[in-house]
Amino acid sequence: MPLDRYAAQFDFDPPRDKGMNTVEACERILSGKVQSFFGLGGNFVRAIPDRDRMEKAWTTMRLTVQVATKLNRSHLVNGEIAYLLPCRGRTEEDVQASGPQAVSMEAPSAASTARSDAARPPASTSSPRSTSWRASPRRRSPPTRRFAGTSGSAITG
Repeated sequence: MPLDRYAAQFDFDPPRDKGMNTVEACERILSGKVQSFFGLGGNFVRAIPDRDRMEKAWTTMRLTVQVATKLNRSHLVNGEIAYLLPCRGRTEEDVQASGPQAVSMEAPSAASTARSDAARPPASTSSPRSTSWRASPRRRSPPTRRFAGTSGSAITG
């Protein structure tokens, strides 16, 4: 959807600045120019080249936020403040007080479709109120419950 249509549909002014590709993001994280990361799915830290250098630099970022359907090794490497936000997968049903909701999926061709023939989510995520986890790389203790409520993906500097 073009940015002008997003602006009109959702009544906000979306950013129009050019973002970073993976290589640019990694270079800026290594140089300290990027202080936060927001990821939607994936295994970014483990999938990038020169992982050892990147993992060390990753822990110097002020904030890392990851939205995920299931845990992966990237969630073990955090910035100074880290949030891991749960979300339902594309195959899980979403039943609200108003009834079943359609779940949107984006295909590799960027075509979005809705589906409503989804499976029941695991019991731990079936509550309408999701929880998130905050982790500190300096203190390895049980996670602290926090709030959830954001979606999207961006790397910001």
